[in-house]
Amino acid sequence: GTTVCDVSTTTELHQALVRAAGQRETAATGMNATSSRSHAVYDVTLPEGGSFMMIDLAGNEANAETAGHDKEQMAEAAEINASLMAVNSCLRARATHASHVPYRDSTLTRVLRDALTQPESQVA
Repeated sequence: GTTVCDVSTTTELHQALVRAAGQRETAATGMNATSSRSHAVYDVTLPEGGSFMMIDLAGNEANAETAGHDKEQMAEAAEINASLMAVNSCLRARATHASHVPYRDSTLTRVLRDALTQPESQVA
């Protein structure tokens, strides 16, 4: 889901980020005890103008890593992997100057489109 909050100080921003991080879905997997089961996108607009995004993507899971998952975890892993592949496709298309960049392939790439298309944007 999406939550919007106004903050005035760096302390308030930190508190908002901590609250947001606490809302992330996590679950035990074969790889670690608290694996991220969701992506997080923090879009910060600065009072003096400008903005930046902080993006924390859930990790890709190989088939061998999902062997002990239940049906729900398998579906989550498939959804996570599909959205990461969509991001990869967009980045590859931009890097090769393709005539079409498939931003509409997933909700995640639609959300990230502005961050991926601005000339001054940097992906790290």
